[in-house]
Amino acid sequence: QVKYESRAFVMDNIKEDGVNFSSQNSVSNMGAVQSSSESPDLAIYDRVEILRGASGLSQGNGEPGGTVNLVRKQPTHNFQASGSVGAGSWDNYRSELDVSGPLNDDASLRGRLVGVYQDRQSFKDYEHSERKVLFGTLAYDLTPSTTVTGGINWQKTRGVPDVYGIPFATNKSSLNLPRSTYLGASWNRIEFEKINPFVELEHHFDNDWTLKTALNYIHSRAASSYIGIMNGTSGVNPATGTSSLNNNLRYDNKAEQWGYNLSLNGPFELLGRNHELVVGGDYQKENFDNNHIRINNTSSVNIFNWQ
Repeated sequence: QVKYESRAFVMDNIKEDGVNFSSQNSVSNMGAVQSSSESPDLAIYDRVEILRGASGLSQGNGEPGGTVNLVRKQPTHNFQASGSVGAGSWDNYRSELDVSGPLNDDASLRGRLVGVYQDRQSFKDYEHSERKVLFGTLAYDLTPSTTVTGGINWQKTRGVPDVYGIPFATNKSSLNLPRSTYLGASWNRIEFEKINPFVELEHHFDNDWTLKTALNYIHSRAASSYIGIMNGTSGVNPATGTSSLNNNLRYDNKAEQWGYNLSLNGPFELLGRNHELVVGGDYQKENFDNNHIRINNTSSVNIFNWQ
């Protein structure tokens, strides 16, 4: 689940290019298993802006702890391309490609394409994940002062999660299990998929005023099915290693989010002083659909002889 905290406050609304989207923490009784989205891959962003403290005066919508604004990569006037490959412990492999540049002679039409593929294993048995990201955006100068930008982002991650981790014994002592221990089923699965089209318009007036407007849509889905050890309630007997399973659980979560932002800002003089005015509005609509199935299975198991 995507969760951001600052100064002991949870920040429910995160921004992409100034447009709010919910990380679902604001919905009552919605925990990690009800979430339909995961943390976004940072490869498609130019930078991450963080404002600590209340942001109502500058952002129009925020939390007491602060605000996070994810700024997407923009098409460039000059051609550029970059790529990277990485390898880490436990078969963690990742590759990225970023290509950008003009699509016509005067560079009034520009494009950018970002792709990511990651295959990550773990020091834990069975646990692994695979992530794919594809991001494309176009920018077109309607006039020298007006630019419209549109694009789409697709992200999909699937793998075998370690939902409950390694438990403690009933007396809260360590069971001295290897850190590679995986107390779940080999068929445990979780999958996230998100598609995010967006469009933005920016106009610069001759008097240094700027008008910005943006529309953002996110459709996300998460499906998971898993079973694991009953940790934290019945616990594990440290002498015999016996415990119970925590049922077979399945979640099918979907979400749709619409976000719209309009802002106008610029300088002006009043009473012999220079001032800057920012005025705007936000619209946000969310729909979450969470389905949950539980097949009762609290069979006794032995973690020292796990199958």
